[in-house]
Amino acid sequence: MEIVSINEFYLHTLNHINNVGLLGKLVLDQVLLTGRYKEIYENKDIAVKMLELHDAAKIRTDEKFLKEHNLEEPIIGRLYEFYGKNGIDRSFIDKMNDIDNAVVVKFLEESGVKNIDVFLDFERLIDCVERGMNSLTSEEMGKIAVPASSFLDLKCCDERRIVNYLENYYNRYTFEYTDLKGYFELDQILKENHLIHNIK
Repeated sequence: MEIVSINEFYLHTLNHINNVGLLGKLVLDQVLLTGRYKEIYENKDIAVKMLELHDAAKIRTDEKFLKEHNLEEPIIGRLYEFYGKNGIDRSFIDKMNDIDNAVVVKFLEESGVKNIDVFLDFERLIDCVERGMNSLTSEEMGKIAVPASSFLDLKCCDERRIVNYLENYYNRYTFEYTDLKGYFELDQILKENHLIHNIK
C-alpha cells in the first residue's frame, strides 16, 4: 500500500481537497455554464471559496471546531481506521458528511446564495470526478474506483459538460499524492497547519 501512516493519509486527503479546488477553477475558467448552473458561473468567487471548504471537516483538529460539532476526536483519525477497507461505519460517515455539508451551507448562506442546492450539486460533481480519477481511491476504499461519468445520473447539459471536460483533462491539471510527497516534508506541512500532532 502507498499510504502507511496517518500523516500520509492526511497529505492524501489534503491533495484531494486541493484537486477539487483546481478542477472547480478549471470548470469556471473553461466551461460555459448556461443552464441550471448559470448561477455558479455568475458567482465564481463564491464557488471557488466554497470549494476551498470541501472536506474541511476531515482535516480540522482544533478544539473549537471539535466542540462546535460535538466531536470527541478529529475526524481524520477515525477515518484513517477505515483506510483500505470495503465496509465502514455508516453512521460515522453520515455524521462526517453532515458536518462537512453544514460548514459549506453556512458559508453559502452568509454569502447570500439563493439556490444553495445548485452550488452543493456543483461541489458533488467535482468531488465525484476527483474520487473517480484519483489513483489512490481504489486503495482507500478497498474496491475498484470507476469514473464519475459511468455512475452519475447526469441530468442536464451542464452536468455532462462539466464531468466530461474534467475527466478528459484531469491528469493535466491535478496532482497525485506522490507529487506532493516529493515536494514537501510532511512534518513541515503538519507543523505549519497545526494538524495531526495531537492525534495518537
